[in-house]
Amino acid sequence: MFVLINGSFGIGKSTLADNLAQAIAGSVISDPERIGFVVRRLPPYLLGMLCQPQDYQDLSLWRRLIAV
Repeated sequence: MFVLINGSFGIGKSTLADNLAQAIAGSVISDPERIGFVVRRLPPYLLGMLCQPQDYQDLSLWRRLIAV
């Protein structure tokens, strides 16, 4: 099962994720923002681009990496 929690800043997404992880045996939490921070540090030429987009969510590499 894959659960995606999305929403505005400060509404309790992390708290909800922690509670779900405790309630569901064998579950793990993956924060896609951490992957985004790493991908944003890559030089644009490695991504086949002239420059980095403003939002790492626009990078196809980021989308592929978070759907593991």
